Amino acid sequence: MAKRATIIGLIVSAIILIFGFGMVTIAPFNKSNTQSHDSHPTATLKKKNQPLSMAELNRNPKLKYSCIIYFGIKNTTIQRWQELDDFEKGWQVEIYHRSGKTRFLVWPDRHITSQEKQLAPNWFEIQDNQHVIYHSFEVHTSKANEDQSYETTETHILKQINASHKARTVRKMGLHMTIVNRKATAQ
Repeated sequence: MAKRATIIGLIVSAIILIFGFGMVTIAPFNKSNTQSHDSHPTATLKKKNQPLSMAELNRNPKLKYSCIIYFGIKNTTIQRWQELDDFEKGWQVEIYHRSGKTRFLVWPDRHITSQEKQLAPNWFEIQDNQHVIYHSFEVHTSKANEDQSYETTETHILKQINASHKARTVRKMGLHMTIVNRKATAQ
């Protein structure tokens, strides 16, 4: 009987030892996998959430237009700019050069057709000293050709977007944007 108890004790000890050893070797493996997964998304997240810079905007016109449009939608007092708030459909930016000035017409929907362009669009201009002037034709008014405008600077737009942590959103906007550059026309 004592022999039997010793054999059972040895079997139980062996099972505990084998099971315990297995847990020890599995635990460090799982711990290293967890650490590797935690550090990778953080690095990716940091890269995508980097603030925008003026140099980046100057190198990438589509990104600059995205910043200006985003600010127009979210931060101007012109109600019609908020009509451009469909980030899935995107935007079509038509660039017109006339008499030494450039106008950037902003249409909702990157795939908008000429037939759909019935109402005067929102538009902006960028002056030499980085001033951005937003314009919108007021639809419901008794005055003919009533134009609403809002003026700011590219620096202010950039600071506002970075302060709101929307750089990632603005960077994605270029994927939903079509740019049409119209030839210079005589007046």
